[in-house]
Amino acid sequence: MSQKNYWTRRDGPPDDELASLMEVAACALLAEDQRLAAGLRGTPLTAASGAPGWTAAQQGHTAIARVGHGLSYWVYETTLVYVIWRAWIESGRVAAWDWTLRELAGRERIPHGDGGLRYDLVLFRGDEPHAVFEAKWWNLDTDAVRLALDEDAAKLRGSRFFAGARKFLIVFWFEQKTQSDEMQRDVATFCAAAGLTFRGSAKFDANFLARTQRVGGSFVLGVLEA
Repeated sequence: MSQKNYWTRRDGPPDDELASLMEVAACALLAEDQRLAAGLRGTPLTAASGAPGWTAAQQGHTAIARVGHGLSYWVYETTLVYVIWRAWIESGRVAAWDWTLRELAGRERIPHGDGGLRYDLVLFRGDEPHAVFEAKWWNLDTDAVRLALDEDAAKLRGSRFFAGARKFLIVFWFEQKTQSDEMQRDVATFCAAAGLTFRGSAKFDANFLARTQRVGGSFVLGVLEA
């Protein structure tokens, strides 16, 4: 799928590398969203009562179709990160998914307790980590979500092994067309309080099904630099 300028820069100077990474990520996630939606469409899962003869347990699976026909809210961030990683390596980048500091153990001693820390995405330049990413769903603006984001930012900042690497949080959310400004303000407010820079976001049209009513909006990935 060709790139279509899904990325919009917000704070900070232009960054062609980050823009390219997020364009590739958005294209891959859009393709996955459409594939999942097509798989659910026209199957027994799309019927309110499921298929004839289904057991009660099988009927419960129809909840998937009643809530979302794509990525929105049914796919863990680990899976979303995998899709991004696959797209990055297919585009010729050197990157790792679900990476641990033990990968560096052959070169120098890892302090006890640090080697098991995992990072969602690591982009390399040569043999060295060039950019490190942690990812989270921001589907509800709650204290628990903000605390989890604070913890991820501290994790990124706290490792001396990434002293020369850029550090980012990727946050995913679904927004209705009338909610775009509201969510952008929430993210900007959080960044100001947490000492992060809201570098921008990439979005594409997506549908969210709430109580059998289709809601139009966008799937968004925002990028916060630590």
